[in-house]
Amino acid sequence: MTPLILAIPDLDSEPDLVSSAALHGVGVVRRSFDAADLLAAAAADTSMAVVLSAGVPRLSGDLVGRLIADERLVIGIAGNDEDERQLAAWNVRCIIRHHGDAVATMAQIARAIGSGDSAMPSTDFSPRDFRAHDRSVLDEEPNEDSRPQCLIAVWGTTGAPGRTTTALAVAQSLARQGHEVCLADADTYAPSMVAQVAVNADTSGLVVACRQAENGTLNRRTLLAAARQLSDRLFILGGIARAERWPDLREAALRTVWSVAREAFDVVVVDIGACVEEEGAVAHLAGSPLLASRRNAAAVTALEAADRVLVIARSSTLGLTRLLNELPAVTRVNDDAPLTLVLTGQQGMLATTSVSDRLLRQLGVRAPVVRMPRDPERLERAIRDGITPYEAASRRERRMLTALAKGLAA
Repeated sequence: MTPLILAIPDLDSEPDLVSSAALHGVGVVRRSFDAADLLAAAAADTSMAVVLSAGVPRLSGDLVGRLIADERLVIGIAGNDEDERQLAAWNVRCIIRHHGDAVATMAQIARAIGSGDSAMPSTDFSPRDFRAHDRSVLDEEPNEDSRPQCLIAVWGTTGAPGRTTTALAVAQSLARQGHEVCLADADTYAPSMVAQVAVNADTSGLVVACRQAENGTLNRRTLLAAARQLSDRLFILGGIARAERWPDLREAALRTVWSVAREAFDVVVVDIGACVEEEGAVAHLAGSPLLASRRNAAAVTALEAADRVLVIARSSTLGLTRLLNELPAVTRVNDDAPLTLVLTGQQGMLATTSVSDRLLRQLGVRAPVVRMPRDPERLERAIRDGITPYEAASRRERRMLTALAKGLAA
């Protein structure tokens, strides 16, 4: 008998579904009536399928995303169109419409579990994949033929190597080259993008986008409404107001935000924090991250979705040593995205090519290297005067930024 976890407290026929399970070789080993109980039951056994409805109290897209990321089969039961839309917004691929017949619905559940893959149902069983047909995923789709549709994750080592400054300068350079660019502050430790561009943001654009993603209302139009326009082609999604608000950026919602953003803009530049490790206690010996902390979810999801990764490090012995120690954690998340390394430092104090190349060879990095001089005093004056780093850059630095941006968007 196949075990499963049943969490459909909002359906009146829930007892009938439980009693009819044995007729189809299915055993309901746990009946969950809220999200906390569902997570506890799922953490106890990663192999059991989960059957849930949209009306589970305190259930969110982030929690459903954790269940799906745990590599288990998740089946949604919907009693109406609104439930279907909500389950689809939570990325539930297998959705069964319940019409009141408990025996027939349980038969469909049994077939879905027997197939082992909700994306490939049998011929007489058709749970719908609403993600391909959900009207709220994207409207007003731009012409994709002339757009690069590239997501660039900007990561830097610890010690303030100039990650945010570089991300902003590269984004502005891309916008000046004619691309529509979305710059997102996904740093959950020291968000500072809004302060650098002197934008008076009452709310976090990225948090608003995540909430819309959880509600199934995120599309090009609502994403543009959540962003602040800095210039004709440059938009910014501000980060969290304070570091302790990182739980507002939920993992499943972030994945939807990156997906919609790359469809809505030519280039998406995401400024992420230095920490990308999987943090938090695991729930059981099987190694499921179901109950783990997710402070680094913004950085990890952006790296996973990245087409290119821009790595920022200080051009000093200490900075390169930090790069040597911390970069492997980044490449473990996404080893397919090409790396571009930017070494920053004050004019005349950049590490010599021989020293930096030797350390990079130790790391096994085969990536283009750009050495970008930095003038801290000039940058401080620019922030104080409300001027962006690109506008405050010297003519030589602008040429370097233009060449770097062209290479990233190619």
